[in-house]
Amino acid sequence: AVRQKTSSRPARMPGQPAAEDNGKEKALSVVIFGGNECMERRYKDICREYCCEAKVFAKPVGVLKNKLGNPDLMIFFTSAMSHKMLRGALSEVKGRNTVIEHCRTSSGSALRKILEKHVLQKGSVPCRTSC
Repeated sequence: AVRQKTSSRPARMPGQPAAEDNGKEKALSVVIFGGNECMERRYKDICREYCCEAKVFAKPVGVLKNKLGNPDLMIFFTSAMSHKMLRGALSEVKGRNTVIEHCRTSSGSALRKILEKHVLQKGSVPCRTSC
């Protein structure tokens, strides 16, 4: 006889918050395209200061379909990315409820300004502590 694994918790569908997250506000999901490769870690740290989950693609990575997820905010540092990469990323989020922000400079302060604008717009305060 085949034994089935049973769990006391119901399975959750992709995109649904976990049961432990019921009382907490969902973190803003951010995807960053372009920028400097040496700044990838700093971009993630800055996003963490604002309680955002970040994915950074500083260089072309091929097919983006399974890598993007469903981001709330997509940031393009346009001075440091190719047109092909820009078109591919925009085609992946077409028809989704994703806010798109273009920025010419790829500095940490530019990222902070964008995050302050969108985190405050969402109605939450930047946490600036460990989340």
